[in-house]
Amino acid sequence: MSSEFVTVATYHYQMQAEPARLALHAAGIMAFVHDANINLLGPFSGNMMGWIKLQVPSNRAAEARALLEASPGLLWEAHPAGETISDDACLSCGQIIPAGKNRCPACGWSFLDQPVPEAEAVNDEDADEN
Repeated sequence: MSSEFVTVATYHYQMQAEPARLALHAAGIMAFVHDANINLLGPFSGNMMGWIKLQVPSNRAAEARALLEASPGLLWEAHPAGETISDDACLSCGQIIPAGKNRCPACGWSFLDQPVPEAEAVNDEDADEN
């Protein structure tokens, strides 16, 4: 395995980078977020240091970039002035999902199909005590 890491995407905030890192991890691609706390140094430090970097082994970079590009919600790249991003856009194809619908009419993607992280079961007796 290559020990050299390369940047496949940059983000302004760590909360933008983490979903992408997790998606790569789920696909079996080791990834890490470099300079995650850059914004703590001051308001201009991110711009000066190149923002927060999502890095992967160089031999998996093309695969990682393709995975990120296939899911528009994972890149968070700058958009042209005046272009708005809808909260109703499908994370798979970018089409608008109509209000009240759970599935994209264009590609069929749905949040309902996504795996839910395992959580501890809540005991009904414990819930009654709170």
